[in-house]
Amino acid sequence: MLRVLSILVLFPELIYGFLRPSDTMCKFLDTDSTCSVTHGGDLYLQVMANASDHRLELFRGSKKVLIIRRETVKILEEAFRNRTEAFRNNGTIKIQNVQWEDAGKYKVDVYDKDGIHLKKVEVMLEVKANPWPVVVYAGASVGAFLLVVLVSVCIYRKSKAHKQPGAVI
Repeated sequence: MLRVLSILVLFPELIYGFLRPSDTMCKFLDTDSTCSVTHGGDLYLQVMANASDHRLELFRGSKKVLIIRRETVKILEEAFRNRTEAFRNNGTIKIQNVQWEDAGKYKVDVYDKDGIHLKKVEVMLEVKANPWPVVVYAGASVGAFLLVVLVSVCIYRKSKAHKQPGAVI
């Protein structure tokens, strides 16, 4: 019984590993808009088709977060270090493991190779809750409750059958 309960306690963590939030791709090639991403998921933010000969500067609010120039990506905000990538070949910025604090207004300024400002793209990033942990834990809790009820009924019936004389088990 204890083994079964310990498996039920560990089961949600195992399942959650397989139900990781999906990646979100937001394309803002010509327009400003809102992008919704699931908490803990990855965000791919595409601002142009090809950024090979361009410089991109990403701002969160008024703070400059990163600069993409030539073959280098310079991350200026500690909160984005080790979880931000840039793909120059398709003009995409990737933010991994999006957190609640990442929500807000972002701006990307795009410059050509001579430093001439070409465009500004603004994105409102919304971070929404991941429903899977609640579903998994609720399902495991219901399963554990049903298991306890089933075992209790079996024990009760078995003890009642032993008390009756001539009862067949």
